[in-house]
Formats: sequence, structure tokens, C-alpha cells
Amino acid sequence: MKQMGATLCACLILLGTGGCADGGTAPEPTPSVSETSSSSAESAEPPTSAPSSSTPNATEPERDRAGDQRIVDLISWTEDPDGNPFLAFAPPLGVTGPTVRVVEEGGGATIEEGAKVTFDYAMFAGDTGEQGFSTYGTDLPQTILLFPNSMSQTFAEALIGQKVGTKLIFGTIDSSGNVEADYLVTQFMAVTVRDSRPLPLSAEGEDVPPVEGLPHVTVDDGGEPSIEIPDDSPPTELVAQDLIVGAGAKVAEGQTVVLQLTGWVWADGAMFDSTWTSGGPQSMDLTVGSTLPGLVYGLAGKRVGSRVLVVIPPSLALGENTTERIPANSTLVYVIDILDAQ
Repeated sequence: MKQMGATLCACLILLGTGGCADGGTAPEPTPSVSETSSSSAESAEPPTSAPSSSTPNATEPERDRAGDQRIVDLISWTEDPDGNPFLAFAPPLGVTGPTVRVVEEGGGATIEEGAKVTFDYAMFAGDTGEQGFSTYGTDLPQTILLFPNSMSQTFAEALIGQKVGTKLIFGTIDSSGNVEADYLVTQFMAVTVRDSRPLPLSAEGEDVPPVEGLPHVTVDDGGEPSIEIPDDSPPTELVAQDLIVGAGAKVAEGQTVVLQLTGWVWADGAMFDSTWTSGGPQSMDLTVGSTLPGLVYGLAGKRVGSRVLVVIPPSLALGENTTERIPANSTLVYVIDILDAQ
């Protein structure tokens, strides 16, 4: 079994399934952070326990939720010699889908939907009982945005309404391995919530007058933007125009930012993506290579809390590449609310 780390933890929790690989062919450039989601992933979990002759494409069984809960109830939350959590059980042990047991309720702030939640975790392989990656005793906890529609609903719903300090066991499937023996193995996680901080759902700050010649932006009562694109030819250079200036710290290239984002194609005004309709704010690494250069250069230097109109020429967007919704050589228009950065 390969070593599990933060990448696998994010896959198991944010997707609610093990269908995330650490390697493989790099994807084509993508215009945003939320064109796909997995709100229904939990209904399609693969079989569990260590396979001997099974394959990654094995027939998926019906979920046995009551049986899964009994399995997780067999696990003891103990401590290792360093005082860090250790999950003790007799392997092999497996579940048929995401399952949670709250071990101890916390005494801190209440955890709310949409919060930025930070937690420590240690991972244990269901087939061997061996511990893999752990953040306990380090300064590298995991941070997620708690939106049930864009992550494991089981994990999210277990946290919502709990308090900081809560300890829980989360069991789900890892099918992200590189060899057959890595597939279809349950991973159990010992989780302790370290912090929870509500995030605004839209920009908050000082309004900036619109600039003539740029798309005109309006927002509805819920904060979702819409635009009117002028008939003129699009700008040939990158435009990053503040619509609202926030009071937070300036965003720097290389940070991870939390955004509300909507994108349109300049040529026909067609919307190709919106976090407002795809599960809520999303995290994005502000690094060229992981997102569009135009988004990196357009957001770097802006303040947290701001709403920014970004117009990206093809050379800093997808260029000659295409997606299902974006033709080649398209100028892209984004309205972005910067909610957080770290």
C-alpha cells in the first residue's frame, strides 16, 4: 500500500470517494475551479476490503449503511506512544461507502455550513491496520470549505452543528492506487477539528464606479453577478478592474485563494462556469500551471474582500485549446469575489 498524504485526504473527503489519482497524464488547461463536482459521488462507491483477484472495474455492491456503521463502531480510538490518536482494529476491515462516527464532542465554536474548517487527521489502511500519513504533531493541518454539495456529504453533515475540538472516525474507499493491490481498500481517518471560521459568501467593501468600455456587471439579491458585454472588440491586454475593494490583505501569487467565480465567453456572452450554482465558493491555487495565467496575474495584488472584473485575452487563457463550452482563441470574462487567501 502506498503512503497516503494530504492529496489522498483531500480526495477522500472532498470527493466522497476514492476516485482521485495522485499521478497520471496532466489534464488540459481548465478555465476555472468548478466545472465538475461530485455531489452524487457517495451513491456509487466501489466494493471494500483488500482485494485478492478483484479489479478496479469490479461490480459495485449495494450500500450496506447499517453494516458500515457497525464496522466503524468496532474501531477503538487510542493513543500512540507520542500521545497522538491511533485507531485500533483487527484487519482486514472495510466499509461499502463513506461512514462517520463521532467519538467525542468538542467544546469550542459551533461549526457551520460554509465555514473554513481546519483539522488534524491520521490515516489507517483497512486491509492491514497500518498507519499512513498523519498531521498530528505537525504544523500542517488540512483545511476545507464545508459545503456538502461539493464534498463528501457524510463527512460534511457529521461536522455541521458540531463544535471545534470534535473527534471523529471517517471511513471511506481509496481507489486511487497505481497498482491493483492499491485499489478498493478502505481508509479510516482519525480526525480532530482544530478550528472553524465562517467565511462571507460574497465580496464586502467599498464600491468602485464602473469603467466605460468594459462589461457592465449587476448582481441579484443573493450576490450572484450577471454581465452585459459591449459590442466593441475585446481588449487585447489583461484587464483586472476592481468593482468592490475589500479591506483584507493583498493576495500574492502562490497563495491558495477562496473565490466565488462566474465566467463568460466575450464573443457571445455564454456563461461557462459559476460557483454560485455549483456548490459554493471554491479554493484555487494562484499559481501558473495550476490555473490560467490571466487569473493568476489578474488577482495577484488584489485585496481579500474584493470583487474583481477580469478580462483575459486568449494568450493568457486557453489559447487555441477548447473545452465543451469555450471555443478556441476566446477572450474570457470573469467576475470574482475574493473571500479568503492563505
